[in-house]
Amino acid sequence: MGWSAVITGDLVRSSKMAPDRYNLILQQLEQTLATLSSNHTDFSIYRGDGFQLYLPNPEQSITAALLIRLNLISHDADCRLSIGLGNIDSKRSQISMSTGEAFTLSGRGLEALKDVYWSLQLPQSLSVDWQLLLRFADVLLQQMTARQAQVLYGYLTGDNPSHQQLADQMQTSRANITQLLNQAHYTLFQDLLSQFKRFLGEQGKL
Repeated sequence: MGWSAVITGDLVRSSKMAPDRYNLILQQLEQTLATLSSNHTDFSIYRGDGFQLYLPNPEQSITAALLIRLNLISHDADCRLSIGLGNIDSKRSQISMSTGEAFTLSGRGLEALKDVYWSLQLPQSLSVDWQLLLRFADVLLQQMTARQAQVLYGYLTGDNPSHQQLADQMQTSRANITQLLNQAHYTLFQDLLSQFKRFLGEQGKL
């Protein structure tokens, strides 16, 4: 049986946000989740700052998690999240009522987060190498500026845009876009996503 993916997360330091800013960040989060989901029953925001996203295609999971964080970082916020991959026993219209390995792993992974803001939970002991890779990526994300995150988000969500196309969209120079992408280590993130796809292929889960 093929894997599905579940991302469970919560906003960082949401209790310290002013009401107007909190509403803005929630709106950004909801828009991102809606864009990433297949339909409106595949995500939910709960307890004010918690969220969950179901993805039938596991290949999309790290990309989705990265885009969620980049969008929040571009607004000077961030979240903690855990990606769980595995089988789904029951997918219900209320995602919080759904059950299965991916849901269990994702929830447990979020509870176990301490020094990093994201993790990948896989069946058995397949997670070890990926935990290390995501820890390195987490350092880059936590050091990223809002503008760098905005440009990297635009690059990853575009249809393989050129630096000039991004510059036109963001009303800046191509040189500035190139500088920001390099500062965001965009090629390393591209390599991470490509490596994840190869990994799933090796596991026969694509």
